[in-house]
Amino acid sequence: MKMPKDKIQIWIDELRSGKWEQTRGKLQRDDRFCCFGVGCKLFVPRNKQNTTFDDSLSGFNPADQEFSPKWLLRINDDFANRTGPSLINLNDEGHWTYRGQSLGRFTFDEIADLLQAVYIEEVL
Repeated sequence: MKMPKDKIQIWIDELRSGKWEQTRGKLQRDDRFCCFGVGCKLFVPRNKQNTTFDDSLSGFNPADQEFSPKWLLRINDDFANRTGPSLINLNDEGHWTYRGQSLGRFTFDEIADLLQAVYIEEVL
């Protein structure tokens, strides 16, 4: 599946915007989001978002949001196939090693940089 550059660019811009606080392990925890929580807030229609009693996104990945666009459902695996680690692991655990050392959990800016390199500039 070809990934939509225009949508990915919007996601990248939002990750870099500073408007979102990062969390791990869930799409949303209080007022913080994982990288996919930001994606779901942007691309799942508000009236179709699966939420908890306090209006937080429910779930752990886009598959837990019934109306996630197909590209958002597939980008985690596509990214892992191209680079090695998945976006979920980079957001939550930092499972990417370089010269034997774990690089740790990635920030939204770092995830945005990787999305830019892989899907916009197509250099990775």
